[in-house]
Amino acid sequence: PPDAETLRKRRLNAEALALFQSLDPIEFTISADFKTVQRDRDVQSKKLYPGTLSVTTGGVTGPPIPVQLRTRGHVRRNVRLCEFAPLRLEFKKADVKGTIFEGLDKVKLGTHCQGASTFRQYTLKEYLANRLHYALTPRALRSRLAEVTYADTAPNKKPYTKLGIVFEDEDDVARRVESRVLARQGLMFKLLD
Repeated sequence: PPDAETLRKRRLNAEALALFQSLDPIEFTISADFKTVQRDRDVQSKKLYPGTLSVTTGGVTGPPIPVQLRTRGHVRRNVRLCEFAPLRLEFKKADVKGTIFEGLDKVKLGTHCQGASTFRQYTLKEYLANRLHYALTPRALRSRLAEVTYADTAPNKKPYTKLGIVFEDEDDVARRVESRVLARQGLMFKLLD
């Protein structure tokens, strides 16, 4: 196991991640072949698809950053439940240096699930639930509301913007609370403290 000083350094690095230093919504554009990405709904799939991510700050859109995308989750990957599954974005730390994503190599993105306007309220409620959870305990995921523009690289597709939620990675939560992720499935809540 790591010594106390190593744990402290990991905690400080995780606490200092730029993405979670503010509650202001962030704005970015993801360009990819979303039809292909969203077709991959296998819960076991780890296949990555190429794309780019451009962060907008103060109304100015930054340069495109190479990114790899895949669908994620379990229930929301079901096409009957969500027409647009949540995403996992992976990038090289060097590519996001100087952006809001500095220090990260992956983030989870909660998406709009369906195109109907009522899903905007669901996204806001999910974000609020996550913020409340974090207010109760530091062992919760930090989150950040985002205005995400999806620019499909397929021909004749118009970009559209939806609310999303960027979530802290479980490994960063573990570093913040000087702990580690326990990969166990099938545990019942009554067995946990």
